[in-house]
Amino acid sequence: MNTALNRTVVAVLTNKSGGAHAQGDVCVIDTGTASAVINTTTSGYVNGAVAICLEPNGVANNAVGLYALGGFVPKINLSGSASLGDVFKTHTVAKQAVRHAAPLVTGDFGIVFETGTTPKAWLFGSINQGSAVGDSDLALPALKARSFL
Repeated sequence: MNTALNRTVVAVLTNKSGGAHAQGDVCVIDTGTASAVINTTTSGYVNGAVAICLEPNGVANNAVGLYALGGFVPKINLSGSASLGDVFKTHTVAKQAVRHAAPLVTGDFGIVFETGTTPKAWLFGSINQGSAVGDSDLALPALKARSFL
């Protein structure tokens, strides 16, 4: 079952990662199990959807919980302290995202709203896939200036 709560895209998913998820943990949709999430250690993961654990008390392995796929999240676990406006992608450490300053690069899936290692953030709802023109020349078409001449 999927729903939108306060403009956050939320899915009820089963944690199949082999360990517990805490609020703010970064995971990906499992392509081998229906309605499930697993951990990834792929930097800049682009082969599916990224999800963030929303449950304040976490989600045990093989348990069901709420995960955000897009929109606002109250917390995301980062590998280092973020600055306002930093963007992030999956990290080589499971359950974390790695932040960096703009522009967007392949694998980016959100932007932070405050400083720190567990800031509030906005998930784009899709992953920046990069482009032949350059990594920053993509995603979020509504935010790019366009010429129709």
